[in-house]
Amino acid sequence: MKITQRLEMSAKLVPKCDILADIGTDHGYLPVYLLKNGIIKKAIAADLSRVSADKASESLKAEGLEDYADVRCGNGLSVLSTDDNVNTIVLTGMGGMLVIDILRSNPDVVDAADYLILQPQRHIDRVRDFVHKIGFKITAEDMCMERGKYYFAMRCEKGEDVPYDRGDLFLGRFLPVSKNPLFKSFLAYRITKTRESIARAYKINPQTDVSSLKERLELMEKIYFDIKEE
Repeated sequence: MKITQRLEMSAKLVPKCDILADIGTDHGYLPVYLLKNGIIKKAIAADLSRVSADKASESLKAEGLEDYADVRCGNGLSVLSTDDNVNTIVLTGMGGMLVIDILRSNPDVVDAADYLILQPQRHIDRVRDFVHKIGFKITAEDMCMERGKYYFAMRCEKGEDVPYDRGDLFLGRFLPVSKNPLFKSFLAYRITKTRESIARAYKINPQTDVSSLKERLELMEKIYFDIKEE
């Protein structure tokens, strides 16, 4: 089975484990891929949509994996209990604030997990901040582009981390030093957009406080030119 770039990116961040819960599984392609490649021993594939849950069941049956997966229909982490002994929780294809809300909804299950694989599509800085507050540290991040859109994913492991400053929360600690050409193009894109935002704010009101935007712009430009020099 061929999966999309963004799902493959998340799959590469999943550690070998016994039980993984894929929340918002859609067609169940990620659990199928992980089971077929021997990365996990069992999957719980869950989705709020009954149609999607049924599609996930069909995908698993088509690969002969129905005995290694439990498909559930329900809202977020409400489908899980600590008795499920889930090692890894995956949340992909949703906004960052929804990721945070889902993790908040069942703290016992989250606290019992060893890893979180998260792919927030917005508010990534808030997700980075939140996972640290609930006792996880970010151990890897990656990015890809699919259909002209940038996607980011992170692996969070149970444990304490060195506190992140504002720059760390904004861009993370891994991608700025990865020398990933895609990250450089992302920076160029964000630099242009930030400059446009500053100019637009000044045009509307010359007294507008754009200090936070300027701080981010300076950080991005520094990292961008450091990458460019190598």
